[in-house]
Amino acid sequence: SSDLLDSSKISNGGHHQDTFVDGIKRLISVVPVGLLVVPFSMAYASTFSVTVIQGSAMKSVGLIDESVMGAFNPICVVIIGSLVGNFLYPFFAKHDIKITTTSKFAIGTLFSGLYFGYSWIMDYVMKAAYKNDGSQISILYQIPAYMLIAAGEIFALTASYEVAFAIAPKEQKSLCSGINLFVTKGLASFICVGLNQIFSSWFPPNNSDSNIKNYVNGQMGLYFMVLLVIQLIGIGINLIPFVRNWVERLCK
Repeated sequence: SSDLLDSSKISNGGHHQDTFVDGIKRLISVVPVGLLVVPFSMAYASTFSVTVIQGSAMKSVGLIDESVMGAFNPICVVIIGSLVGNFLYPFFAKHDIKITTTSKFAIGTLFSGLYFGYSWIMDYVMKAAYKNDGSQISILYQIPAYMLIAAGEIFALTASYEVAFAIAPKEQKSLCSGINLFVTKGLASFICVGLNQIFSSWFPPNNSDSNIKNYVNGQMGLYFMVLLVIQLIGIGINLIPFVRNWVERLCK
């Protein structure tokens, strides 16, 4: 606890330098700050799993299939990142508008919530098209999904890297960055693996020679709704005034 660490300071009769103890406290605080981004990171991890499953049941366009669609994410990150960095943030700075760190987390998680909402709509459209005439919708319909995730990265993940570097003691910048990456990406991936196991019955079965037939027999839409609820919880936590003020104090 914080009191236990403080008691080890030389100024409080302990055996460790005050600056060393304060550095340890800041190092530990990187973990709960990173947890604020975990809901978004779960969405990011999903682009390598459930989004690919959904894309495999969509109609390829030329050489573009579900495996190629992943390339749209870094392209969208570069484009959206340039727009945000060159236009949005300068506009805010010019009008003295400050976006707090947790607001950036919330905005990024809002985009990931929209991503799952859009994926649910595609799930409905795909099944309706197949039941109507056995057709598949184009894989290009996934582009907006990758754009939403890319926009979320610009706000949530970038802000998490910045705050971890700001909080970290100067001697432990690299260690803090590693801890932040483990929490925001590693932990999020572990949670997604667990959810995949828990809701495995909702995933398309593997007993069909047709991907679209396989897909319509699953309940991926329900899984998207579960992940959407997690995003909404993440947004709500980041908007709590206490959480916002706590993170801002750490950054200062």
